[in-house]
Amino acid sequence: MSNGKPLVYLACPYFTDWQKKEVDRVLEVLTQCDYDCWFWVRDGVVVNPSMGSAGRREALMQNIKSIDKCDLLLAMVDGKSIYTEFNEEEMRYLKSLPDSIFKKLEKLVNRDVGTIFEMGADFVMSKPMVTYSVRGMDPNLMLVESCLGHVKNEQELIDCLNTLHPVIGSLEITEDKAKVIAEVQAKYKFRGEIY
Repeated sequence: MSNGKPLVYLACPYFTDWQKKEVDRVLEVLTQCDYDCWFWVRDGVVVNPSMGSAGRREALMQNIKSIDKCDLLLAMVDGKSIYTEFNEEEMRYLKSLPDSIFKKLEKLVNRDVGTIFEMGADFVMSKPMVTYSVRGMDPNLMLVESCLGHVKNEQELIDCLNTLHPVIGSLEITEDKAKVIAEVQAKYKFRGEIY
């Protein structure tokens, strides 16, 4: 808890204009739903090439400590766009492929490894986690089974946060908390093919 409010660690990429717009909207939703939020761009050490190993290690350890302090990790798993990963010539080639192959490649590249690392750290710390994706997540077993639920749009995010709010932050396991967790898991569990 932070200032009496549940503290969310927001794990997300923040590289493209689209991602920045989505993150800014999620930050607004967290405020509207009465959560405090730790966000690496605003609250952490932003890594740059001149930092060296010691600076990068400091950023890593600050993130790990912040995950440990949080009551909930919210992972935005839309990740990097395939359009930021390849140069113009490579994109022309990829776009020449059949749509079905291009779509599969787009989903494979569409992951931010930093976010995935943060999700793993959160899971090892036994912290609750919710994933969020508006572009459609092509999940694997590890991502699906490590989180309470997966929300696919802003309204689902608001509903999920409001449902969790009364019990997130309490270390005590109560019957009410178990019911709320089960409700979120049932309502927001990923449905679809898992690889």
